[in-house]
Amino acid sequence: MKKLFYLSLFFIGLFYGQIKSCDICGCSSGSMSGGLFPQIQNNMGGLRYSHLIYKHPTLNPNFNGNSRVIQDTYNDAEGFFRWFPSKRWQMWINVPYSTRIREESLRTTELKGIGDIRFSAFYTVLRRDSSKFRFRHLLLAGGGVSLPTGKYQQRDENLTIMPVGFQIGTGSWSGNARFIYMLRFKKSGIISQAGYKIYSENERQFQKGSMTDAQINYFRNIKIGNKLSIFLHAGYKFEQLQQDIEYQVRKSDSGSSSGWVNFSADIVAGHFLLNIGSDLPAYQDFKGNQPLPSVRNSLSIAYLW
Repeated sequence: MKKLFYLSLFFIGLFYGQIKSCDICGCSSGSMSGGLFPQIQNNMGGLRYSHLIYKHPTLNPNFNGNSRVIQDTYNDAEGFFRWFPSKRWQMWINVPYSTRIREESLRTTELKGIGDIRFSAFYTVLRRDSSKFRFRHLLLAGGGVSLPTGKYQQRDENLTIMPVGFQIGTGSWSGNARFIYMLRFKKSGIISQAGYKIYSENERQFQKGSMTDAQINYFRNIKIGNKLSIFLHAGYKFEQLQQDIEYQVRKSDSGSSSGWVNFSADIVAGHFLLNIGSDLPAYQDFKGNQPLPSVRNSLSIAYLW
C-alpha cells in the first residue's frame, strides 16, 4: 500500500465597467469527470446528460442593450458509442444535442440543436496485471477531432448575435490529446488523466482559447452479489482556458483557471451501466466580467457487451 500512496502523491503533484452580453462567453469547458470508464473495458453505447448554470455578476452587471443578463443555463445531452476493433484500440463517437437558455431582465432566449460531433481513438499503451503484488496497470493515450456541425450564429429576438460560448456549436474544427493512467490494488485504485484541446479559427475570425485540464481520482469497487458492482469516485480536477482571439486580438473578457472537487458513482448491473456525477467549484479565477459556473451535474446510462 505504501507504493500506491507515494504514486498518488506523485500524480497530485503533476496537476497542480458594463459591457454587452454578446462579448461575454459563458462556457468554461463542458467537460465532466469520468467519461471514459477505464475500469470497464467493454463495447458500450449510451446517453449522457449534464446540467450547468452560469450566474452573471450583479455588482457590475452585463447588459444586452438595456436588458440585464441574469444567468445562462446549459442542458447538454449526447449519445456516445465505444467500440474495440482490436484488443488495444478503442474508437469513440459522441453526438451532442444542447439547449441553452439565457435569462435577462427584459427577455429570455433559448437556443437548441445538434452540437459539434466528436470522433476519438485511444490506444492501450500498457495493460498489465501483477499476481504477485495484485497491482493492475492501465495506460491509455489518444486523441480526436470535433467537426463544425453545430450552429454558431444564432440570434435573440432583437437579432443580436449571441456569444460564441453560448452557441450550440463553435463554427471551427478542434483537436485534442489525452492520457489516462489507472493503478488498481485489489478493490481500490487511482485514475489520473490530462488533456489538451485546441480550436481553429472560424469564418468570423474568432478562435476559441485552447484548454488544458488535469484530474486525479481515487476509486473503490464495492461488489454486491455476482452481477452488481459499484465504483465510487472522489477527486480533484484543474482546468485552464486561454483567452479567445477575435480579429487577431486577445479578448480581455475571456480565459480562466478553475479547480473542481468531483464525486461520482458507476453502477454496473449485468449489461447495464449507470453513472451519476457532480463537480463542485473549489477555485475560480475568471478574467474580466465573465459569469461564474455553479455545480456541474451529470447522468449517464449505457449498455455493455
